[in-house]
Amino acid sequence: MDPETGVRNAKAIADYSLQLAACVAGLVQEGIFPVVLGGDCSILIGNMLGLKQIGTYGLFFLDGHTDYAWPGLSASGGAAGMDLALVTGRGPTQLTNLGGLSPYVRAEHAWCVGNRDEDEAYLAAMAASTIHYTDLATVRKLGPHACAQAFLHHVRSAKLDGFWIHFDVDVLDSTLMPAVDSPQPGACLTRN
Repeated sequence: MDPETGVRNAKAIADYSLQLAACVAGLVQEGIFPVVLGGDCSILIGNMLGLKQIGTYGLFFLDGHTDYAWPGLSASGGAAGMDLALVTGRGPTQLTNLGGLSPYVRAEHAWCVGNRDEDEAYLAAMAASTIHYTDLATVRKLGPHACAQAFLHHVRSAKLDGFWIHFDVDVLDSTLMPAVDSPQPGACLTRN
């Protein structure tokens, strides 16, 4: 645990995020469609930082959890559970303001979709933000297509340069993907 930030491995995450940002920014500028695979959601910091370096982008955050926490709200201190907050500028500046570019994505351009965690503190934090929030029950009610179309309409109407899709596999049915750190019953995406 880093005593200054209250986030585990904060310096290593910041260093890696700067390297990843340079890669993502370079690929996008070359017209390449980057796909970044990682074992930890904190990679979102580098992805969004890279996009911020070259324009104004949206974020479609498809995850079984909101990941909208900061050291005072997080029980674990892991950046992987804080990634949405960090990229929208909430948290320690050592991770939220790399290169003086905070926020990496403006909260109103971030869409948190598919959450099925009902923790009241996390939901209250999300409700107090300007992030577009569509929990699992609402995705099921509206349908995934309508949710995606609403996001794409936002991207066009806000005249964003593009968007990043963050896909945490914990949004899948645990019978399809049991290898997640926080398995929960129910799923946004199932076999049917």
